[in-house]
Amino acid sequence: MPLPPACLSAQRCIDEFVRGGGDADLIAATLDGLLELDETQLGPAEAAAELAARHIADCPHCRPWHDARDPVRAAWRARTARYCCAAMFEAVNEPRARPTFSFALFRNEDPCWRIDGQWSFARYCPWCGKLLPERAFEPGSAGD
Repeated sequence: MPLPPACLSAQRCIDEFVRGGGDADLIAATLDGLLELDETQLGPAEAAAELAARHIADCPHCRPWHDARDPVRAAWRARTARYCCAAMFEAVNEPRARPTFSFALFRNEDPCWRIDGQWSFARYCPWCGKLLPERAFEPGSAGD
């Protein structure tokens, strides 16, 4: 099935922006949903690319194109999508993060989220407020 015209236009805009020397890191961050720019503060080319990147980031038809551009970032996006938010991903995966979160089974039976190694039985994410799962975010993690 052919892509909708809006998808083709957005993809072409991103390709032309990067080929023309545009900031590829800015576009990558926008495509990954990590950055949203105020287009009133950008030049016309940057504003058009930022709008195109927002379309691509939210469009399921554009996902294969987006993933093919950078398979490493595609794997990272798939991994972080398992978490309630980026801050929780960092708290679980970055040992230097403060606080750190980890999942364990209390007495080998009750699901428990630990904060900085202490039994806390946290139920909600302190950053986004979503209910925490009763299992680790990623299969094969400690306690899963």
